[in-house]
Amino acid sequence: MPVAFRVIHKPIQFCDVTTRQVKRASVVTKNELMREMLITCVLNAIKFRFMSNSRYVRKGEISAPILGLISGI
Repeated sequence: MPVAFRVIHKPIQFCDVTTRQVKRASVVTKNELMREMLITCVLNAIKFRFMSNSRYVRKGEISAPILGLISGI
C-alpha cells in the first residue's frame, strides 16, 4: 500500500559539454525527498517493516537518520 509519492521536478537546464545535449537537474536530490517522506511516515506513526525504493536511492544515506529518529521516539 503506497503511503507517500512525490513527482521529481527538474527545472534547471544545462548543457553537457561532451555530448552537447541539453539535460535537466533537480533542485532537491532523490535521497533528500526519500528521507523527508520516511520521516513523515515515522512521525505519523505508520507501522512498516519494508519499503520499496527506486534503485537510485542510496540506503546508507537514508537509513541512518531514520533509525536515529525511530530510536528517539
